[in-house]
Amino acid sequence: MRIVQLVDTLGVGGAERMAVHLSTGLKARGHDVMVVCLRTPGPLTQPLDAVGIPWLALDKPEGLHWGTLSKLRDALKEYRPDVVHTHNPLVHHYGAFAGRWAGVRHIVSTLHGIGNITGTGKAEIIFGASCLLTNQVVAVCQMAKEHFARNPLIPSRKLHVVYNGIPLEPFLAIPPREPGGEIVFGVAGRLVPIKDHTTALKAFQLVAKEHANCRLEFLGDGVLRHSLEEEARQLGIAGRVVFHGERSDVRSFYEDIDVFVMCSLSEGLPMTLLEAMASARPVVSTAVGGIPEMVDGAACGWLCPPAAPDRLAAALEKALTAQDHQARGTRARQYVLRYGSLEAMVDGYERLFGGPRA
Repeated sequence: MRIVQLVDTLGVGGAERMAVHLSTGLKARGHDVMVVCLRTPGPLTQPLDAVGIPWLALDKPEGLHWGTLSKLRDALKEYRPDVVHTHNPLVHHYGAFAGRWAGVRHIVSTLHGIGNITGTGKAEIIFGASCLLTNQVVAVCQMAKEHFARNPLIPSRKLHVVYNGIPLEPFLAIPPREPGGEIVFGVAGRLVPIKDHTTALKAFQLVAKEHANCRLEFLGDGVLRHSLEEEARQLGIAGRVVFHGERSDVRSFYEDIDVFVMCSLSEGLPMTLLEAMASARPVVSTAVGGIPEMVDGAACGWLCPPAAPDRLAAALEKALTAQDHQARGTRARQYVLRYGSLEAMVDGYERLFGGPRA
């Protein structure tokens, strides 16, 4: 098959990383894959270049832009894909309308979170119209599918679940952490409001008052980095909190932590969770999106409501005093091998791409 993956940018983000992983997995199985981003390229062009996957940036300005739709139509007519696969609602109408305009017969949309489709507003109406031109709409976890099934914009007969997957090999080689000594809590992801790292800092302050043998580390960068660093200083925990920023060697981060922490307000099925579980690290997280499906399914961690520092602190306390980190980590790794591998994700999308036409 000839497949176009359509994303907003090729900067660092969960949906973009998933699209790159899927593209490399599809290419490895002999498919002809191209990645198109509506806006500007970014660091994720590098893994595409490394395996010879062509990419195109359309440099779309802000707002609805008919010139970008036309450029995308022209690119699709030249490439002649069998499938256009879009990622998230604000990208999908470009792929659906330009795809049908160019004669593409199979259009698939993956919705990576649950917070960007509410059923109201102009963007949602446009997405609903584009769903009429769409063969399948994919949710990345069962909870998301159930959420979207209640939305009148999305025909329930077109809804499917394909769990996100990642290349597991780099993380499967990480050895378990030996118990004892200092406990390192690790948070990985963009420093943006939806990830609610303020709650992590406030929760850690509560735990740090009672326990001297722990610290908190952040991997990732974003618009909130300076304000979060300042908040750590104001909370009096700056000496026990490390902000690593972006770095390419994510494996060493997971090697150096004992417990993985997520504090997001909303999620789909985050790549970082799969990385941490493949690294055999137990998890403390807010119970949002598909996270409970993985954490409870593997019995590998402790969950709490979002935006509740005291509840997150209680979960961190349980993790800090638990004696079964290695057992939880082992269960996490076994579970993600079954449900979170790149191979399982590629299997799921291959089935959809080869399914009945709309």
